[in-house]
Amino acid sequence: MRKQGRVVMQNIQQDPVAIVGIGCRFPQADDPRAFWKLLSEGGNAIHEVPASRWNVDAVYDPDSTLPGKTTNRWGGFLDQIDQFDWRALHMHPREVKHMDPQQRLLLEVAWEALEDAGLPFEQIAGTNTSVTIGINWSDYFHLLTRNWSQLDAYAIFGNGMCFAANRLSYLFDLTGPSLSVDTGCTSSLMSVYQACQSLWNGEASLALAGGVNLILSPEFDIMLSQAGLLSRDGQCKTFDARADGFVRGEGAGIVVLKLLSQVQPSDRIYALIRGVTANHNGHNEWMIAARRSAQEALLRTAYHKAGVDPADVDYVELNGTGFLQGDAIEAQALGSVLSKDGQRAHPCLVGSVKTNIGHLESAAGIAGLIKVALALHHQKIPPTLHIQTINPDILLQNLHLAPQQEMSPWPEKDGVPLAGVTALSMSGANVHTVLAAHPVPNKGADHDQQVRLLPLSAQSVEALYAQATAMRDFLAITVSGQCPAWQDICYTASVRRTHHEYRLAVAASSAQEAADALSAFLQKPQYEIAAFRSQLSARTAALEESVLRSQNNTAQASLGSLGTLYMQGENIDWPTMYSGAYMCVSLPTYQWQRERFWPEWLDTERISTPPEKWGVHDLPEPTITSARDQYKEQSTRSDFTNLSVEDELAQRIVSTWQELLGRDQIEPHANFFKLGGDSLLARQLLARLRQTCQVELTITAIFENPTLAEFTEIAIRSRTSTNYQQIQPLENGDQQSAEQLLATIHQLTNEEVAVLLKNIIGKEN
Repeated sequence: MRKQGRVVMQNIQQDPVAIVGIGCRFPQADDPRAFWKLLSEGGNAIHEVPASRWNVDAVYDPDSTLPGKTTNRWGGFLDQIDQFDWRALHMHPREVKHMDPQQRLLLEVAWEALEDAGLPFEQIAGTNTSVTIGINWSDYFHLLTRNWSQLDAYAIFGNGMCFAANRLSYLFDLTGPSLSVDTGCTSSLMSVYQACQSLWNGEASLALAGGVNLILSPEFDIMLSQAGLLSRDGQCKTFDARADGFVRGEGAGIVVLKLLSQVQPSDRIYALIRGVTANHNGHNEWMIAARRSAQEALLRTAYHKAGVDPADVDYVELNGTGFLQGDAIEAQALGSVLSKDGQRAHPCLVGSVKTNIGHLESAAGIAGLIKVALALHHQKIPPTLHIQTINPDILLQNLHLAPQQEMSPWPEKDGVPLAGVTALSMSGANVHTVLAAHPVPNKGADHDQQVRLLPLSAQSVEALYAQATAMRDFLAITVSGQCPAWQDICYTASVRRTHHEYRLAVAASSAQEAADALSAFLQKPQYEIAAFRSQLSARTAALEESVLRSQNNTAQASLGSLGTLYMQGENIDWPTMYSGAYMCVSLPTYQWQRERFWPEWLDTERISTPPEKWGVHDLPEPTITSARDQYKEQSTRSDFTNLSVEDELAQRIVSTWQELLGRDQIEPHANFFKLGGDSLLARQLLARLRQTCQVELTITAIFENPTLAEFTEIAIRSRTSTNYQQIQPLENGDQQSAEQLLATIHQLTNEEVAVLLKNIIGKEN
């Protein structure tokens, strides 16, 4: 239908999807705030391959015809990809070591996205929340399989692509649809498509969607270089006449989605997804070639379903991989749909985040989506880099397009600001998402001077210190005049966060007072805070004064008492303290205390060496040791002399638990599964005891007796019962039975013989 010369779109999608939380880790940007800063300043996060990844000189050569070499020596890289906070996520070190760092990264980013959305973990546990994750390559898996002797069961579950999504569902107890998506470079935006479908179809009430990509070895680099797809200068030059391919980048991003009709008044909304559409090129001249007709059909369908006139779109985040022909086809398709009949009030602005952080491949789409969501939220459009001379095949004036080359406010217009995000894959799969701004509530100046309690928590003393540091620095920024309001900070920290075991509470009437109190806390040694936490019943008044109260008055004293209860571990009914109009705001997320988890045998020299050049002596000797040999070795290291049979077995069980669980000490009432054990470790435990101690137990035994004390008791009973059951009644005159009986008794220990004789003659000694 047309009205006064303009297209009137029918809104066939009833309920937009709100982006209420963002978690991300991009080159030189560890969270959404840092990412927006990088984009706003026109930052370029591309640099040479770090020496910690591989020896770039060993695999680089400018001659693209040389086999086994790459013409690229640059990329967008993350830090600490070999490290992980296994304690915070209650995982076993052995499991983590065999887990693809991409899965580790997703666990952190999903946690941060849920915190950013203001969703306490206990609130979403058991809900039909869907999880869709884009992922399509695992360098770690290929590296691990270079050494067969180091593979174990955890390598299966730590590297299977399905576990990228399924592990998130397991960790947070989410029962909705859970799937990993691989459509090449569109994987993460395709995951958003699937997530929206799960919400619109009623299969889920909440959705997590995103993608991940890490570059841990040069193999894929070599393949892409041999295909002529990588830029020779390490820059992605979207729309530029010098475009010669892309540069690779790492990253992970996850968005938390819910239907607009389900959004609470206190929820913060970054942007609305009005519609998302996917299609495929079909049979093309070549499988990886772009197809203009397919892209035009994708765009028309997307805007039709979103109920948006394409002429009203202000900005489009391009796929923009930096190929002359590919960029031209994308621009022509976009101009054809967005400026049909030339009905545009202003040119549509275009850009690509690939010029800042590189091509994130399976995470590229979610990087573009997060960029646009932040731009709509801040009502500013960041610049696209490396444009000197426009690609001669892109006629900007005819197409009514304009590259965004500087930071500027969102174009003024009548109506809602609108944007699109495109992702195109060499596999032929295409996705386009239509986004709209959501009005940010204008609460006016923050004149709130009410004394409020700011709670912080973590899963260790070290993490609590880091949390306090991050919050103090954040409050310093807030003091400088930037939002959010003090009341919203306290509301979010108390009502909208999960509260962990190690806790701190600050009573203050402003961000400045709270920052000062946190500074006082941070001056105290960590061991003093650890002792304070473990002996709360005998806490010192001085510490309570410096930590809980920034000034001495009645209101703060009252809240200080509440803070003391909170620090003691009491569950505070936070919502009753915030019955008015408050907003969930972005606060510092969890501060990870990471440790390195990387195979000892896998150093940069081996990663940089082609597998065909590895000799049999290049790998460490495989440590293939039987359980019985380990038992003997353990016996030489441990003092088991002068112990009864029961005590010796108990000691060996403790040692086995410590070894398998990676713990130096284990308390008698410690739970095997809460210490990081699982069914795999349980089976290894039973096999070890069967081989070394002749204890026969089923897997049920440890599930029904999960503490060390309970398991030890059942193991001792089982061993004694097993040995006695081997003694069969002696038939009269049966010499063979007598010999078997003597042989069986000979296998018993002195203590077991004593117990046997006691049972026979009914006397001690």
